[in-house]
Amino acid sequence: MEPPPTMYTHGDAAAAVTDPVRPGPAVFRRAGLPSGVLDTLRFPSTGRAVDEILARRSAVAERGRSAADALHPVIGALPEREPLRPRLVGLRRALYRGRRPTAKEWAPDLADRLPAGPARDIRRWLADLDGLRSAEASLERVLDAEAAERRDLLVGTAADPAFRIGLDVSSPALAAELDKWLGDPARSPRPRTVSTLARYVARAAAKTSPLSAFLTSGPVEWAADGPAVAVHPRQALGVHELAEHGLRERIAELAASRPGLRDEAVLRLNPTAGRDGGTIGYIGPTASQAPCSIPARPAVLDVVALLGAEAAGLPRRELRRRLCGGDAEPAEQVDAFIDHLLKAGLLVRVVPVSRFETMLGDCAAWLDDRRPADPGAGALADDLRELDRTLSTRVPPDRVEPYREHRRRVIGQVRGLAAHAPASDPLGAYLATRTINGLRDSAVTPGPLASCSVPAWEPVLDDLDALRRWLAPFALWLPARLVLTELLGEAVAARGTMPLVRFYRELQKARKATGDIYRELNAWLASPTAMSARESAWESVRRLAGVCDAATAAIAPYPVSGPVPAPTGAPAWPEPVVVGTERLRTAAAGFPAWVPPVRSLDAAVQVVPGDGPGPAVVVNTVMPGFGAVRARIDHLTGPGRLQGPPRFPDLPGGPVYACFSDRFGLSLNDHRQVLPYTLGDAPMRVPGDRDTTLAVDDLVVRVEEETGLLALWSRRLRRPVRVVHTGMMVSLWQYPFSHLLSILSGEVLTPAPAPPVTAAAGLRRDRPRLTAGGLTLVRGARRFPVSEVPVIRPGERSGRYLLRLEEWRRTERLPQRCFLTLWRTSEEGPRPASTKWRKPMYLDFGSWFLVQGLVGVLQRPDAGEVVFTEALPDPLAPGSGPDPHVAELVLGVSGDGRP
Repeated sequence: MEPPPTMYTHGDAAAAVTDPVRPGPAVFRRAGLPSGVLDTLRFPSTGRAVDEILARRSAVAERGRSAADALHPVIGALPEREPLRPRLVGLRRALYRGRRPTAKEWAPDLADRLPAGPARDIRRWLADLDGLRSAEASLERVLDAEAAERRDLLVGTAADPAFRIGLDVSSPALAAELDKWLGDPARSPRPRTVSTLARYVARAAAKTSPLSAFLTSGPVEWAADGPAVAVHPRQALGVHELAEHGLRERIAELAASRPGLRDEAVLRLNPTAGRDGGTIGYIGPTASQAPCSIPARPAVLDVVALLGAEAAGLPRRELRRRLCGGDAEPAEQVDAFIDHLLKAGLLVRVVPVSRFETMLGDCAAWLDDRRPADPGAGALADDLRELDRTLSTRVPPDRVEPYREHRRRVIGQVRGLAAHAPASDPLGAYLATRTINGLRDSAVTPGPLASCSVPAWEPVLDDLDALRRWLAPFALWLPARLVLTELLGEAVAARGTMPLVRFYRELQKARKATGDIYRELNAWLASPTAMSARESAWESVRRLAGVCDAATAAIAPYPVSGPVPAPTGAPAWPEPVVVGTERLRTAAAGFPAWVPPVRSLDAAVQVVPGDGPGPAVVVNTVMPGFGAVRARIDHLTGPGRLQGPPRFPDLPGGPVYACFSDRFGLSLNDHRQVLPYTLGDAPMRVPGDRDTTLAVDDLVVRVEEETGLLALWSRRLRRPVRVVHTGMMVSLWQYPFSHLLSILSGEVLTPAPAPPVTAAAGLRRDRPRLTAGGLTLVRGARRFPVSEVPVIRPGERSGRYLLRLEEWRRTERLPQRCFLTLWRTSEEGPRPASTKWRKPMYLDFGSWFLVQGLVGVLQRPDAGEVVFTEALPDPLAPGSGPDPHVAELVLGVSGDGRP
């Protein structure tokens, strides 16, 4: 049951806020290994021994203190100069501190002088102490024996084909070690190897990280009734994509720049080119996207006029012929002039690529038509077509060697393309030597992986819609947009509008200026967390900080700023904060007009125990909306799903929504088109249908009447424009010009569903669980400087360390199972670690393998603080889900896009 497009929208008007929010396209994600394997990582015998020892320690300590108290009146009754008195004082201290008395403190002559009761209690205490020491000594043997047993279970679990295939991508070195272990089970891997492998197994079972075969994704089918979630076991299919950044553009360049097809190569005007007074301004075609300009001399204007009328471009020979006017005499000079414009970037080579993700086939077809002009073109076309066929093959990740062979074949075919490059061309060396780490594997199911009941999920979707509205002032690049408006708004308003490319050039000039405000401009453009908005030199950003403070008041008493001192007495997890989503709606209704709403939100959620009318969920993250995650699954499961109208149709009278057409070379962003328009910003692509393509030179920047902010406007359509990066990783890989369009469009939410807790470095900060309606927005967490967490000491036995760590865990009341994250310290305060440890790592204090991973984290040189976050839902809790795998749903809600 696929809802019609009308079910995806939900008006933002005040009169419509009570309308039910209908489900949009959704995705079900299932962890790569069943959650039960986490139990095989646990050390139950060691855990029972630790529990018994700590219980005996407590009992021995209590009896020792009781015996010490019994000696108090005996000592008090002795004369001050009695020689026995200091010996009894030492004995009493030993009893109280739980240490064995010295021979002088406990001897037969002293025992004979004590009353019968205290002497008997001390003898029993000493026997108990000996038993305790014996049990502590035997813990090492229990741990060693169980470690050997658990290693066998671990290697059996790691033999799962899907896990091994995922490990090939995540850690090739560890995958090679695992192969050796599986080939010779008698070999003894290093403890560090075992611990690392256990960490990857835990990751594959406890997390829904979308990495290779560690995760299976599939569509969700909405049902009119039935259970909230019903999982449908299906065969996963492995999909390979060329995800190396810029790899596919380089392959297209290989086809377009063949020396034998020099005259056949199609040239077009840089799609960003436009007249700006006495120059032609445009954006450079390289990754830097530098603003460029060239004097508008007559010869240049002739080229611009010729190619401006030929949107698809012209073959070089035809362009040369027209520029020569039929006269062959100046052909050599014209060729040199064309080469100059190509080098400058005003002209670009183009291969007739209909869709970025179909570039291999399109390039092959283009080369096929030119075989007579260049015999080598046919060989390249054949290799491209063969690579396309290999990539189109779906390989089930249930047999390791066939899957690996398929992957090796893809890499070999990519590297084999280097043979078609001229010997002096660095492109050939790139293709031949580059390790294709970006060959991404995804495990997907063509059919629905789960079905969900619409009535059951409507309350959750309604809460998510309230969250979408409330998150508006926390939009990722809103501070940057405010700064741009303060800096350049008056100049734009004075002109009425400013061509987009000229605005970009003015911005680049400002970025090179000196002064604190310009340094802050660059900081906000580079990172949305560059600094505190309250300390901004820009008035509008400081006003935004006030709006954010008012928004966070809706979730009070959740702490959002300021240090929280270490608690006194016995620490515990802070009490959860529970608020109603009506608070979020009320706060959102009071936002000023210059805080524009974000139209769409996709939320990754997990079901948690609850007693409401619908499922209770914890929100893992929020992502770019418009059903982009589902659109990606539709793309991965087969080309037949790429057809059909956009999921989010144009809304008359509202903004024009357009997606980037080139996806920046990341296969992670390949998906079915979800928006009604595309931006014609890919120099190597043939322009699309004029009715659904927005030309860059058609876009201008103006001050938006409703918000007072700088925004994009289409002169042709006479409507505001929102250019949306509907893929993922929006802020990590966008080029500068594309990044500016995202900022001016304002459709990028922060990934966090709630503001973070901030405080000075080195202070304990406890984060309560935050729940709004049926949504848990923040999991409870405890944060410690790494110096406060026990680490194994030089020469310390593993069993002793386990006892010390468990005593600390119980004192701090940390849960047995949780996730940990490493933070580093810096002059600006705590920051996420720059390594893989910045991602949450599953930790079970009852698993020696995973505890060794904790020790490794704490001993890293960049370790400043460690955060322990509750495992919610607990992957080993009975009834924590409808399937034995940890699972996640990606749900979307959308508004109508109007302020």
